[in-house]
Amino acid sequence: MNQSLTANHLDVGVGTGFYLEHCTFPATDVRLGILDLNSNSLEVTAKRASRYTPEVYQADILQPLPEQSQKFDSVSLNYLLHCLPGNLETKATLFDHLAPWLNPGATISGSTILQAGVPRSFVAKRLMHVYNQKQIFSNASDNLDALQSQLSSRYTDVELEVIGCVALFRAHCNPH
Repeated sequence: MNQSLTANHLDVGVGTGFYLEHCTFPATDVRLGILDLNSNSLEVTAKRASRYTPEVYQADILQPLPEQSQKFDSVSLNYLLHCLPGNLETKATLFDHLAPWLNPGATISGSTILQAGVPRSFVAKRLMHVYNQKQIFSNASDNLDALQSQLSSRYTDVELEVIGCVALFRAHCNPH
């Protein structure tokens, strides 16, 4: 997803910082923001991405975010949605919470694991069942149509690609 990155980027749901460590920004002078609820994830990711001197934001993306004076030109949400509680309609409030942090024309991209409406192997079905029971995942009702609907209602130029049970998405923050 390097094509979705700008030199003014926000990564939400940072995990371990793996993607930030392996991505290629389009410039050497990078402004990088990292946002997550988990302070441990933020600490690990800040260390992995230390060459960019990241701005660290600890916040719950499902709640309104604090004001941000300097907005971002791109945002990524990789493997986040399927871990958030609720269905895609309630999870999609995160897009509304991000809106004040993004410049007009910003690119939003990400990936999520879907449960319904996509092919799933036996192993994927078993793993998702176990992860949903343990509340590691919350994607029992997540499906491609709901994701498309939530993205299309907020963004333009929505692109969705499904690989197995993973949906990759990209869109732009332009007025409809």
